[in-house]
Amino acid sequence: MPHRARSLSAPIPIAAVPILIGLLAAIPRPARADASWPGLSTPATAVGGGKHDAAVVVGLERYAFVESVPGAERNAKDWYSYLTGTLGTPPENVRLLLNDEAAKEDMESAAQKAAEKARKDGTLWFVFIGHGAPAADGKEGLLVGVDAQQTAESIARRSLKQSELYGALKKSQAKRIVVVLDACFSGRGSNGRSIAKGLQPLIVVTAAGAMDPRMAVLTAAKGNQFAGPLPGADRPAFSYLVLGGLRGWAGKAELTAKDLWSYARKALEATLHGRDQTPDLMGTRDLPVARSAGEKAPNLAALALSAAQAQGGGGENLLVSGGVAAPVPTVALGGMDALTNINLKADELLNAAMTAQKNAEVLPFDKALAWCALARLGANNPYADKAGAACSDWGKYDQSFEALVLKFDSDYK
Repeated sequence: MPHRARSLSAPIPIAAVPILIGLLAAIPRPARADASWPGLSTPATAVGGGKHDAAVVVGLERYAFVESVPGAERNAKDWYSYLTGTLGTPPENVRLLLNDEAAKEDMESAAQKAAEKARKDGTLWFVFIGHGAPAADGKEGLLVGVDAQQTAESIARRSLKQSELYGALKKSQAKRIVVVLDACFSGRGSNGRSIAKGLQPLIVVTAAGAMDPRMAVLTAAKGNQFAGPLPGADRPAFSYLVLGGLRGWAGKAELTAKDLWSYARKALEATLHGRDQTPDLMGTRDLPVARSAGEKAPNLAALALSAAQAQGGGGENLLVSGGVAAPVPTVALGGMDALTNINLKADELLNAAMTAQKNAEVLPFDKALAWCALARLGANNPYADKAGAACSDWGKYDQSFEALVLKFDSDYK
């Protein structure tokens, strides 16, 4: 008898979910587009001025023992292209440290050498994109090295203190010292992992000793906030926006540290939903940094609208799959909001699924898998039926998920 595929509006049979999960897990996740945020890999129009500069750019995306920082390497490479291409800084004066090259000793040594190379009328740059942590005494921040483990002692030993960094930079004869820290400090769970995947711990930046009048330090967020990615893009927001400001987005011909800080702050205020992130600025706020490359800024209003729609705020929010727009499903949780002790594993998976559902950065494919993982528990699972329905509902918004579910359901029937 021929099989008949049923609509995805009906729940997937619970008995089918374990097999289906295995098949779905093998499907490559669709790449997340950077929405309309411009790419920065091509250097902006050359403006010069960097002939006597020196710089260190650290992009720590893949740590040995702690959570990764998606997009850190890409941001760092874009900064390198800006310094060498747009400003014309000699490549031998710019040290790019990526991943395994960015242990504590590597960062400190690179800062010392760059300080020696910067000339009297030049700018000394230090850009760090990765994890930060507070020092044990809480008086300064740490730039976490690639090999730091998730213990307080290891982080203290394998991280570069702000005081050590600033001390090395201040020995330079450079006319200006610009420091950009795209890092943050957040709480940790009982297992030692970050409570928010992809969010760097926020550095509570303090003036480690007297701040040099030649220095401006731009940081990603206030001490009680998270610093995270751009809405809809897997790359740290702050270092991306400061670089955009230098390329022309800040709207000034001659840019100061305050101009760059102000642009990044306004862009985050306009586009972020679900988290507060307010960049900070220490040191000489009116420090001249560089000449603008004159690039047109992206439309923050359009980006803000896109972010709001993705977050599900206001009106009929739409997701598009295969060119067909449909309302985002609202899973009827009923009594599922209050976690119980009926099944600890079910409660754990329910919490994960609900967190994924509320996060606009999580793709529909992965929302579906989170609900399917809960549904597959079967016996003694108080959430099985509703989780199975949610698995189906979210699956409608991904073509690869939908096609496989329909085919499997047809065969299963």
